[in-house]
Amino acid sequence: MAQPKKIRATYKNGVIEPLDKLNLPEGQELELEFKVLPSATSELSKEEKRADSENVRLNERHIGNYR
Repeated sequence: MAQPKKIRATYKNGVIEPLDKLNLPEGQELELEFKVLPSATSELSKEEKRADSENVRLNERHIGNYR
């Protein structure tokens, strides 16, 4: 069995597009295992938004004590 290879790719219009050149014959069947990487443009999860808004409230309250 061939050694696993890690590449970066994007997912667009229902298709996984490799960002690296692959030296494979056309039509080669692959088995993929992937993890979703964080994106600078992705939306925060509900939990992250809640934590951020709570931090803002705490900071505003803290700053208010020094005015």
